[in-house]
Amino acid sequence: MSSLRNAVKRKTHKERAQPSFRKRLGHLEKHKDYVLRARDYGKKKKAIQKLRLKAAFRNPEEFYHGMINSKLQNGKHVLKRDRATQDEIKLIRSQNLSYLQHVRTKDSRQAEKMKSNLHLIGEAPVNTHTLFLDEESDAKSFRKEEYFDTVEEYGDRTYNRPRKEQLEKQDYFVNPFAVKKALKQRKHAYTELSQRLKREKTLGVVMSHIQLQKNLEQKGRRYKVKNAENGKPAVYKWKKERKR
Repeated sequence: MSSLRNAVKRKTHKERAQPSFRKRLGHLEKHKDYVLRARDYGKKKKAIQKLRLKAAFRNPEEFYHGMINSKLQNGKHVLKRDRATQDEIKLIRSQNLSYLQHVRTKDSRQAEKMKSNLHLIGEAPVNTHTLFLDEESDAKSFRKEEYFDTVEEYGDRTYNRPRKEQLEKQDYFVNPFAVKKALKQRKHAYTELSQRLKREKTLGVVMSHIQLQKNLEQKGRRYKVKNAENGKPAVYKWKKERKR
């Protein structure tokens, strides 16, 4: 009998919406909304009780070393920071300059080493290969693959341009997976090289800014020759003074 009762379709009872004449009061709260609101209220109530209990049992003579270096400002605790002296600032700047020079030299040497190993393979050629022909008609009918004795696919290459007789040999061809891996490694190497060159240039600009601040702290009359532009520091010139 119970199975037959479950087979009969029952009416679905839905929670009513806010009546039209009460729309001005906003959304009608459902039971699931009340559950979330009640949980949030209970959570906040417990937190307040814990804080009150903690304040009631607080030791009036408690001490932390952070109390010495902090003060109350606009209702918030702010740490007091001792300002560094001019000698300390100069020392820090000189150390930063030495470290940046070390990093820049390291990147420059690594970039030169990578350049010598990569030989800029596959990139736009710096130099040009000029061919001299006898007649103008030969220039119009000139074909690179015929001149270099290779196939049409390798005619535009400036590197690894095999001849037809090399392509006919069976042992010339290599594993395509090895070629794909080599191309991936070459792309990664060129990306690293470009990043190192860019970082070397950026470090040079930062070092020039620090060096300028260091020079401006020195004595002597000076005047500005050129304003700062494109991230580069301004240019100053010091007047010559007779040393006594």
